[in-house]
Amino acid sequence: MIKRPALGLNRKDAIMIGALLACFVLNCTVNLIHGASSRYYEEPSRYLLAVGALLAILGCRPLVKFWWVGLIIGASSAGVYALIQVLMEHRERAFGLMNPIQFGNLSILMSGLCLAGLGWAKRQSCSGYWVLALAAAATLGILASVLSGARGGWLAFPAIVLILFFNLRSHLPRRVLYTSCATALAFLAALYLIPQTGVQERVNRGAVETAQYLSGKSVGRSVGLRLEMWRSASTLIDEKPLAGWGEEGYIEPMMQRIDDSKVREGVSRFSHVHNDVLDVSVKRGVLGLLALLIIYTVPLALFCSEALRMKRSQVEAKAFAMSGIILVVSVVLFGLTQAFLRHNSGVTLYAFMLVAAWGYMRCAQQREVGEAYA
Repeated sequence: MIKRPALGLNRKDAIMIGALLACFVLNCTVNLIHGASSRYYEEPSRYLLAVGALLAILGCRPLVKFWWVGLIIGASSAGVYALIQVLMEHRERAFGLMNPIQFGNLSILMSGLCLAGLGWAKRQSCSGYWVLALAAAATLGILASVLSGARGGWLAFPAIVLILFFNLRSHLPRRVLYTSCATALAFLAALYLIPQTGVQERVNRGAVETAQYLSGKSVGRSVGLRLEMWRSASTLIDEKPLAGWGEEGYIEPMMQRIDDSKVREGVSRFSHVHNDVLDVSVKRGVLGLLALLIIYTVPLALFCSEALRMKRSQVEAKAFAMSGIILVVSVVLFGLTQAFLRHNSGVTLYAFMLVAAWGYMRCAQQREVGEAYA
């Protein structure tokens, strides 16, 4: 007879599970109101399935090394594949097996998560190999993001550095901490100053396109199209505030608010408005926005509260708390210029990595309590 594993759930576990279920229920409610087809239940189903994944992690307690090895493989393969696409296949931008923006966002996220493991790696046997592997993987992930040209994802990297600095300042020697931060800043400066990376050109182009849009001269490129979509979509929100216009119902009225035919043609290629908050607000109204805010703020508050109360000796649990904070903050920042959670890759990664980070952290805490009383 197979014995059911003890989950050891506490109040914060219940809050995390409640947030996932609330997001699922609210989004399904909106779909029912609009009579949406079954394919629009695929996204919210991730949050329901994530509850099962969380319970499985808490019950089975997988090896911690699985998480870090997976991140090392993911970030490293992204960087290698990006180099192949740009240097050997002569692609203008690296895109992996998806669009360049999503590829770049996921790459820099995995880099940040690798960096969150450096404190844990220092405490392991063969620590030098772990540190080298995580640092190399993080560098390759950042390189993949640079080669993707996904400017929106670059907003996350300074936030990741600040999160790491704040959380690791009491766990690592000051010399190591300040040297690492200086190295990261120097690396970012080099990426911008060396023209061959393309970073400077894309940043400058974004600034020019924004200025052109604000002056009314041109809106037909990447930044201009986003700004026009945000303007026109925002005018629709107050007309159907509760449940929004539906997944497709907003398109025609939004197009009617765009005067330039070339801009309408450019906007028509997209099924979202390149901003998670605005996209959810116009499609799903207050109910959808509430679901999004719950799945952002509740996990972030839980991870932050755990990180702040952890002792200096809780290095393993701290690494996963940092991973959770980096995950949520990065996804929020990605969502400023891309509907990150509208993509299968985005919502799947967010939901399951969220519960994985929480589950691994809770398992680490339980082990540390057991060791303290051993």
